[in-house]
Amino acid sequence: MIRGERELRALEEDVLELAATSRPLEASEQAKFALRLEEVWGSCALAGSATTLAQTRALLQRGVVAGDRALRDYLMLWSYGQASAWVQAQRPRPAGPLVTVAEIRGLHARVTAGMALVESDATPGAWRTHNARPVRHGVVPVPPSLIVSEIASFVDRFGHGAAAGTSHFLWLATFQERLERIRPFSAGSGRVARLTVNLLLTRLGLPFATIPPRATRSYREAISHADAGNLYPLAHYLARSVQRNLGSFAAPADLRTLAALAGPAVSEDALRKAVLRGRLRHAYVGARLFSTVLWRDEYLADRLAARDLRE
Repeated sequence: MIRGERELRALEEDVLELAATSRPLEASEQAKFALRLEEVWGSCALAGSATTLAQTRALLQRGVVAGDRALRDYLMLWSYGQASAWVQAQRPRPAGPLVTVAEIRGLHARVTAGMALVESDATPGAWRTHNARPVRHGVVPVPPSLIVSEIASFVDRFGHGAAAGTSHFLWLATFQERLERIRPFSAGSGRVARLTVNLLLTRLGLPFATIPPRATRSYREAISHADAGNLYPLAHYLARSVQRNLGSFAAPADLRTLAALAGPAVSEDALRKAVLRGRLRHAYVGARLFSTVLWRDEYLADRLAARDLRE
């Protein structure tokens, strides 16, 4: 057994043990919304949205368009948010296929419903009918004439779960890389691939894997490795993200206000801005915002590392 496989299996065991104790299906609606908010914001940011976390929250929670971003960004957030809410409402599926071709098309219809108002190539639920440029370097999508057969074979092969003896997260990484490589839709294939992975996680009884801005670099590196044939970095990313999100369902006992966490190293205003930018882990209790000493120190370490890279 290679080192990456051993590490992944150990990580997966930790995730499953944590899932058994944290019981994500019994999480509060507030905790579930916070997770969905991060998922929507991060996935749409990868697709080009420039909205902030606060603007995303205002739109999804209150239906309020805050700020002065492009209409396209708000339509993307709203449509993706509706699709993400549908995925999160699904229940574990102990038998039968975990995803179908019809569900993948349905997710695309939900994800691009708003975008169809401003982009001609956003055709909700319709397969791509033209040749597409490479998604990333060296990743050439299949020709449109093969999409229907490729998707059918793909779902038949991967839609029933991991093969015996295979890591669930390695299976999920393979699923995502292959779906993105097919690129079945003219627009939104990446968002659909990420959301379908979260649909699979939900039906396995696990929370979403998310891509907050602080993790964008490591996620993109993992995707690049997957494109080159090494799926372990992406599998590790998905597993660690699920592990972190499972931990967020159990609110730490040492929650403190941002004012209590401020000090010589960082001001309360800087901590609040870090929350809005998705760089500081936090929790809401009612309408009040809290974090922990550990989360604050993680943020400070990340900020210092980013500063060293710039220098």
